[in-house]
Amino acid sequence: MEELGYVRLEHDPTDGRARIIRYTERGWSLLDTGAQISRDVGERWAQQIGRRAYDQMVTTLEAIIALDSSRSRAARQEGRSDSSSEQAPQKA
Repeated sequence: MEELGYVRLEHDPTDGRARIIRYTERGWSLLDTGAQISRDVGERWAQQIGRRAYDQMVTTLEAIIALDSSRSRAARQEGRSDSSSEQAPQKA
C-alpha cells in the first residue's frame, strides 16, 4: 500500500522498533470511496429485503463481530495473538 501511495510509514518517536502507518490524501480518498460504496450497497439491500430485515442483519453481524473481538481480546490478555489455531498467518 505504501508503494501505491495510499499510506506512508513513519518511525515511532517513542519506540525505535515500531512504525506508524498514516494515510496519504490518496489513501483517505480511497477510504471515503469505499465507505460510500458500502453505504450504497447497504441501501440497495435494504430496499430489496426491507429495512427491518436489513437492520436485523446488521445487528446480528455486529453481535458476531463483538463476540469475535471479545475472544481476540481475551486471547491477547492470555499472551496469545488469537484463540484460533486455524487462522492463516498474516503478511507483514
